[in-house]
Amino acid sequence: MVLSTDVETINVALVHFPSLLHRSEDDNTLMAAELSKRLEDQEQKTRHSRTMLVGDLNLNPFSKAVVSAAGLHATMSQRLLAKGGRKVDGAHRKMFYNPMWRFLGDGGESPPGTYFHRSSSPSALFWHAFDQVLLRASLVQRLIDVKIVTRVAAHDLSTQLGRPNKAKYSDHFPIVVRLSRPKLERVHVHFADS
Repeated sequence: MVLSTDVETINVALVHFPSLLHRSEDDNTLMAAELSKRLEDQEQKTRHSRTMLVGDLNLNPFSKAVVSAAGLHATMSQRLLAKGGRKVDGAHRKMFYNPMWRFLGDGGESPPGTYFHRSSSPSALFWHAFDQVLLRASLVQRLIDVKIVTRVAAHDLSTQLGRPNKAKYSDHFPIVVRLSRPKLERVHVHFADS
């Protein structure tokens, strides 16, 4: 999808990968690789890389499909995007910035993820940041904030335990991303005396 404003266009991918309760992470890795190719094709078509991916990846920010150059190629560090990408096996690969890393675990005003799953597995994570926003380098400086939403007006989206209230609303907390408008350069026009 291409979002148009009065001054620019932004490539926006709205994503919902299948649940890991019904598929393997490797299946979603293949989907991530295909999506990455489609996004690069769209960037060539629009002749810019003002690209944002938003949605339920059903993968964590550290999942192979998200961080791998063969997948979405997203990093937790804005500094690594200075050149827009990196060389992998001799080829330049574009990268995304993923601000969702900061929501993993306790330590902020937000819950420790967007999705909670109680599991009897020996290696259960419980909290996951499946809902993510990824930004290309050209949009990173315009990032104002990303928030996990737990309340909308008078509606508390969480249970008493602070988990998403799937009985009333959703099994995931939504996220909101805000970007600043592009800074327009002032154009001075000088007319020569005739």
